[in-house]
This record gives sequence, structure tokens and C-alpha cells, in this order.
Amino acid sequence: MLKANEIARRLKLGARAGEAGLDEGMANNPMVIDPLVIVPMVDPDEFAASGSASIDLRLGTWFVSLRQARMSHLEVDAPSQNIQFAKTHYVPFGESYYLHPRSFVLATTLEWLRLPGNMAAYVIGRSSWGRRGLIIATATGVHPGFKGCLTLEITNVGEIPIAIRPGMAICQLFFHEVIGDESSNSDRSQFAGSRKPSIGRIRPDDFFRKLTNRPQFAWIVSQYKRALANRIDEQGGLDPSSHIFNYLDEESRKYIEELPVGERLSIESQLQEVLARTISHPAE
Repeated sequence: MLKANEIARRLKLGARAGEAGLDEGMANNPMVIDPLVIVPMVDPDEFAASGSASIDLRLGTWFVSLRQARMSHLEVDAPSQNIQFAKTHYVPFGESYYLHPRSFVLATTLEWLRLPGNMAAYVIGRSSWGRRGLIIATATGVHPGFKGCLTLEITNVGEIPIAIRPGMAICQLFFHEVIGDESSNSDRSQFAGSRKPSIGRIRPDDFFRKLTNRPQFAWIVSQYKRALANRIDEQGGLDPSSHIFNYLDEESRKYIEELPVGERLSIESQLQEVLARTISHPAE
């Protein structure tokens, strides 16, 4: 874990990234080439003097609440349902967002972060908020190479509403060094680069699909991959705006259309991922 003086040193060096007129030694410094950046930045000298092992992060102005909906249940991998039950709010500085008991909201940090390839971080709630019943969490770990504002998951487990205001210190960030090949340390999560909170998607992985898919699904996916490869060989590429059904044979298309909604969404999601991956990396 990094202490205040080391974090402050890295922030100072990171602030010089892209600066004109740097001498060769400074320009080739790894902490300048691959900098730690926090915007707006704390005063490095004041922070170093504090002796703290964490940096306070502030609450941003965008929130996403989960509205009540007339649904029997939530299919977490169905994007259309995610849109139905999520509502975005903008709260300007000087005003408050009121979080009622047993309510939940997504928010972002005011600060935009960039982590270098040799650093990871952890987000922890502040005890001063926890003692009032406000629980602040995130995916906890921030991966090397992350760029963007952090999404915070905030819940009021107390008995009275709590007013939270953009700009208030809401959580703290601890930094750790990462050991290993830095060239592969790049955060590829769906939330990287974000400036507003979002629900995101839960995508079943290949192992889960092997456990739960109908046998026909594996055959359709394999045929789909073959059809995409043939189209690339014939035309030299794929149209990024193409619908997934454009590359399906008539029998597979009809089979999918007759599936129950949940299963249809599942196979369509799998085919969409195959199409997107093939367009991005056609040689694979």
C-alpha cells in the first residue's frame, strides 16, 4: 500500500506528462510516461504532510436510481429491462439528493482518474458516513489502466432519509503497486472511461452457457462463426451496422424467433458478442 508522500510524488510527476521542454531524464521517467492522474487534483504538498494512506474522493453530480416497475422479476442480462427500471438524475452543486431508508442509488465520483499500468486501487467508504447508515461501495477494486469516474453504489440502511450533496467527500481511495508485465495491464471493463453512472450488463460467460444452453445454441453459434468467416473471405470485411440476423440462415432465424423471450435474448446476446468480436478482430 502506498503512503501519502509516495502518492504525492507520483501525482506531481504525473502532472508533468505532456509538458513541453522536459529534460531527457524527466521525459523518460516511467511515472511521466505512464502517469497517475486525478482531476481535480489534491494539493500534493498538503496531502504529503497529512501522512494519510488514502485520498478522499468527492460525490459527483450524476445519479441513477432504480424505479419501481411492474415486472415479476429482473433478467439481469436483458438490456431492455435495465433501461426500464433505471432513471438518471442530475443534481447541481449546492443542491441535495435525498436517499430514503432502504433505498439504493448509483453515483459517480467528482474526480476523473487514470491509473498507470503498475498500480491498482481500492475504494472504501468513509466511517463518518457509515455511522449514519450510509453504505458506500463499488466494485471495490480499480484495475491498472483504468480511466474515468468511479461508479459508487450507495445504500441507506438507516431509519431516516439522508441528504447527500455533490462535492462532499464520500469515499477514500487506497493505492497498491501491481507486480507483473505492465504491457497487459489495461482495464477493459465496460465501465472504463465512463463519466456517468450506469447499470451495465451482466454477461454470462462461456462456462455458464455450456451448463445452461440448449444443445442447439452451440450449433447455431458455430454456424454463425463460420458464416462470418465466409463473408470476410468473400467481401473482405463485415458491415458494423449489420443486424445479427443478416448472417443467419433461414432455419436458425426461424428457430430463434420461436424461442421464449428469455432464451431468445440469451442467444441473440451471444450472437451479438460474436459479431462484435469478429468485427474488432477479424483475423482471430
